[in-house]
Amino acid sequence: MRRASAAAAMVVMVRGDEENLPREDDLRRFLEGYGRQVDLR
Repeated sequence: MRRASAAAAMVVMVRGDEENLPREDDLRRFLEGYGRQVDLR
């Protein structure tokens, strides 16, 4: 569930459809960084 939710979050961060599916290494890095402070200014 966690991996599917992370993949969905990554997909909706960019415009487009299928070509935006994350690669395995990108998904792993995204999950490792989950919970870190993000500055949205």
